[in-house]
Amino acid sequence: MLKRTSDRSRGVLNEYGSTVNAGVSGHTPWLISGLLFAYDIATLGLAEGANVTALKDTGPNGLGARAIVPGTYAKAGLNNTPAVRFHTSLGSYYYLPNMAGLTAGEIFIAVKVDSDPPPTTARTGLWDISTSTEGFPDTHFPYTDNSIYDGAFSTIRKNAGNPTPSMTSPIIYNVSSATNSWTARINGSVQHTTGTNTVGFPSAPLLGKGRNAFSLDGYIGFVAMFTRVLTTGERTAITDELMARYV
Repeated sequence: MLKRTSDRSRGVLNEYGSTVNAGVSGHTPWLISGLLFAYDIATLGLAEGANVTALKDTGPNGLGARAIVPGTYAKAGLNNTPAVRFHTSLGSYYYLPNMAGLTAGEIFIAVKVDSDPPPTTARTGLWDISTSTEGFPDTHFPYTDNSIYDGAFSTIRKNAGNPTPSMTSPIIYNVSSATNSWTARINGSVQHTTGTNTVGFPSAPLLGKGRNAFSLDGYIGFVAMFTRVLTTGERTAITDELMARYV
């Protein structure tokens, strides 16, 4: 099992975690600079079916996520690894930390959905981490046409297409966003990329549902966000570790 040390004395980070936390070892995301928050559901250690009222930040900044409608703890939710079970029937979702003011970012999530494609549009949400003001701002993961629509860290939602792996099996979904650059990846492979992009980071981001109440029916085992676009080597190291654990 992956473990972290509790010694943070050598790590010095500013409010956006822009330096390496040298006091944390044993898990790749915590060794890479720019970590804003990281939620490792396995560290919660709750009883099966218990309400997950908050997601604890296991990184150095202490930026937890508060449940508005809690998901439930599933000890073997993703590849026999603990995860939060999100229920569309309940509308489970969480408030993520304020992201406003960032100029670039990258996020990783270990996730699977109940149905691909989902039976109704109501079951197509994942998060609201954009500032899109277009007529259709919501993320669909996937939509009823099998395609992913996502505007993560952007002002405009992108059509990322129909992913090859079934999303009913665990996947590592990863998005990076910077000026004139936006890329979505699944299990390390590029799903969609474009050189047309204006960054947008919201002040009240959500996990588990979109802006218009499209909710996730599925499981999330891990989320980590960085305040910059990672190098290829850094991204590969994180993806490989998460895939070994969840996929």
